[in-house]
Amino acid sequence: GVSPDAKHIELFWEMLTEFNQEQRRDFVRFCWAQERLPANDAEFERTKTRFQIKASIKDGNPDLMLPSADTCFFNFTLPAYTSKEVMKKKVLYAIEQVTTMDKDEGMEGVDGIGEEEE
Repeated sequence: GVSPDAKHIELFWEMLTEFNQEQRRDFVRFCWAQERLPANDAEFERTKTRFQIKASIKDGNPDLMLPSADTCFFNFTLPAYTSKEVMKKKVLYAIEQVTTMDKDEGMEGVDGIGEEEE
């Protein structure tokens, strides 16, 4: 996991609270391949469901990377984006464009989507 006090984690939770219901549903589907979360704490415990944010292990500029997920484990790999604006752009792109749970399919060459070289 990642420290809950890391700046990009704080930005992540701010961003997620700003999402509308459809974007939140897309996020859950992206991370867990489910339409919705368990209904209450007891259901989370009964199903042993937990959400984990993992650090990206890729080298390079995090602002040029996309997040990824391990849907079987409800893990979300979040690069350490430098701003909430960059994070929101990358996360929304990932959750709206990915239509498969196969990491090898459909996302080739999309790191840096919408970014211009400076």
